[in-house]
Amino acid sequence: MLAHAITCIAMPMNTRLFSPEDFTVLSVFAGIIGIITPIACMRLDAAIIMPEKDEEAVNLLALSLIALVIITLLVAAIVFITPNWAIRQLKLSPIENYLWLFPVTVFMTGFYVALQAWFVRSKEFSVIATSRSMQAVASVGVQISTGYMGIGGLGLLVGYSLNYGCGFCILLYRFLLQSRSLLNALSYSSL
Repeated sequence: MLAHAITCIAMPMNTRLFSPEDFTVLSVFAGIIGIITPIACMRLDAAIIMPEKDEEAVNLLALSLIALVIITLLVAAIVFITPNWAIRQLKLSPIENYLWLFPVTVFMTGFYVALQAWFVRSKEFSVIATSRSMQAVASVGVQISTGYMGIGGLGLLVGYSLNYGCGFCILLYRFLLQSRSLLNALSYSSL
């Protein structure tokens, strides 16, 4: 609730700092990320919750992160190897200058989703709530500060990306703090 309140409180300020074109760029970017994110981990993140043993779950987490790296590399290849073709085919002219941010955001978002599944499995909802609040603070802080600097669409996109980046950093830190010993259970045969 706090995360949503922070975002709602910042919205009137953001609408005065950014132009409608800037919000168009954010909408197109967020829409594409929203399409890619559910498949970024090949939906293996949904399976992390199911196993009875943590050793099996940590292997599913690793497998989902491997899938995430593959999808991120695929997105990067599309963006960096054939940017003009991709722009024409997908009609992405509003975000042409920000294509480099796609692979980074896909990676951070997918990593966050996988780690969030781990904490849902562990029933540590307070960790997820804390990460959501910190995400909102980071995102709004970046967006408002870049808005005052006149950076425009890039500021909105970086704020959007850091939303997930901050969340995945918090969850990764808590995972390593609490469950580092489970990394010993990773094995090729278990994967």
